[in-house]
Amino acid sequence: MAASGRSSAWTRASGRASRSSPAGPSPWPRYGVVLAAVNIAHIEGEPVDSRDVEPTAGEIRVVKTRSREVSPENRELPDDLARRVALGELDVEAALAEHREGTASGGTDDADGDGD
Repeated sequence: MAASGRSSAWTRASGRASRSSPAGPSPWPRYGVVLAAVNIAHIEGEPVDSRDVEPTAGEIRVVKTRSREVSPENRELPDDLARRVALGELDVEAALAEHREGTASGGTDDADGDGD
């Protein structure tokens, strides 16, 4: 360590090496993050009209669990309705109503799907 007490001297405080200055720790790391955020915000992007989104298996599972929680019959939505809920096309209540009526594609409790 330099005996001159210069501001660029390395010190050891609380078991950690740090660069000391007369004013204390440098505020620059904080400003670096802010500067990076500003630079990112100024990057031009491309307008997006539509985006294909596919819900994950976990998201569909969460919707199915939620449907059992809100349904008085403890009814679980089939995958196709749960997917539509995850995509925002339906809310859980509307999907449950559609499932009760049997109007969902592939959403019937009927084994052969013929509506009988």
